[in-house]
Amino acid sequence: MFLRKQTSNFLIRNSGLCLADKHLSFLVRQFKNDNWVDKMKVILKKTVRKLGNAGSIVEVKDGYGRNYLIPSGTAIRATKDNIELLNTNKQNLEAENDKLKIEAQKNVQLLVNARLTFCMQFSADGKLYGSVSAKNISDMINDRYKVACAYNDVLLDTPIKNSGLHEVRISLHPEVEEVKVKVVIARTEAEANDVFNTASNAPVAE
Repeated sequence: MFLRKQTSNFLIRNSGLCLADKHLSFLVRQFKNDNWVDKMKVILKKTVRKLGNAGSIVEVKDGYGRNYLIPSGTAIRATKDNIELLNTNKQNLEAENDKLKIEAQKNVQLLVNARLTFCMQFSADGKLYGSVSAKNISDMINDRYKVACAYNDVLLDTPIKNSGLHEVRISLHPEVEEVKVKVVIARTEAEANDVFNTASNAPVAE
């Protein structure tokens, strides 16, 4: 009887600690999510899709700002001096954005009937030995059509891993309508032509 009572008390005490530990762990995770994600404020020099227009002051994750927005010339730090400079040069930023928008509208027309062919090896069931990424597609657009296209202008959630005909959305500017380009993946150029001619009138893979 005494042993059962002692065992019961031990389990109660330890189960309480276990629950307390789990609760504490949950609170720590929440605190990290809410407070430990480093953020920074930047001034956008260019309009960025789903982020803001040129001249906007926005808050972004520190890594995104340091590793992409600032090095690419898309944004600058929102320091006191830069904010004052922004107020002085806001019209220039808006004019530059309008220029980029007009250029994007022209380039979209060049891509309306664009077809990109990737010659790759794949298995009998069409699975590629490798993949076609957003960067692969943007590089080919740059080379073949002489259109400035960054990898993040290619709206591809995951790399393409199947052969055949695919349609991929391209957004050259957030304020310009997207354009779809056809991406054909086959073993040879001749096979790509056959795939395109056969599939062009049929529903394409997304």
